[in-house]
Amino acid sequence: MLLAEDNLVNQKVATRLLERRGHEVTVANNGLEAICLAEQRVFDLILMDVQMPEMDGLEATARIRALQKESGVYTPIVAMTAYAMTGDRENV
Repeated sequence: MLLAEDNLVNQKVATRLLERRGHEVTVANNGLEAICLAEQRVFDLILMDVQMPEMDGLEATARIRALQKESGVYTPIVAMTAYAMTGDRENV
């Protein structure tokens, strides 16, 4: 599983939670890292923070989808955000 999350505390909490449930977690610190990791191997799931430095999760998801279009193998990508503002849900 790929966890794309820029916040160190959130990375640690999510990783511990997922590993306790038997998942192997690879962490990307931003959208660019997530793309690079997704190019290198196939993940069973990607948890993608929506707002990150370097490249946000929405753009990273679009680029990962473009890469996957060539192979036809699509990994589920789950958007995550701490923001609960009006309009945030519609952007995902």
